[in-house]
Amino acid sequence: MHANTAVLLLVLSTRSVLAQQADSTRSFRTIGGAVTITNNGISLLPTFSLGEPAVIFDVSVASRTLSFEPQFRFALEGRPWSFIFWWQYNCCARADCPSMPVPTRRWSSGGCPRQPARHLRSLSPSGTWPRSRLTSHGLPQRLHLRVSPQVYYLRMDGREGVYATATVSLLRRNFPLSIQTIINQSINTSILAAEDLVWNLSLIYSFRSEYESR
Repeated sequence: MHANTAVLLLVLSTRSVLAQQADSTRSFRTIGGAVTITNNGISLLPTFSLGEPAVIFDVSVASRTLSFEPQFRFALEGRPWSFIFWWQYNCCARADCPSMPVPTRRWSSGGCPRQPARHLRSLSPSGTWPRSRLTSHGLPQRLHLRVSPQVYYLRMDGREGVYATATVSLLRRNFPLSIQTIINQSINTSILAAEDLVWNLSLIYSFRSEYESR
């Protein structure tokens, strides 16, 4: 009796391990993106802006370790502003592993410099606050406030500056629309093309789907 029980437990354990191994080898592809309409198109470096309304298309096609994330920016009238193409490699499939974004090509037309910054250093804590921490502000239960402040140093063409910027997003759980604002304030700068204060207000529609590769 004990031997039969032991054999049965061994068979069940083996099947469980094989099922877990089969699940771990399953391959998934994620397709997502966002469409952003804003009153002021802000560059990848928030020091610079288009200075007029813009629409931004973000696309992401990702596997467990590699993703391609192009971004297409246009003035609201349809004139191309800038195109950015990113490849991002994750060193492992776990969510806590670091990733390394690599821009493969950048094209821009007006509103931001064509040459990348020579030196950029930043300090950027961030956080998302649910309703439990914002009850005094009357935030509904499904809404979340995401705040990403940043202080950065920029050196370009022999000139330098220190800036403070913050991205504040208001999101609703399981809802595709969100509201976002970006504010960038110069602290001390000698970069001629930079504005003292840059800000915008954006409406974002996000989407995401996951497919299993066979």
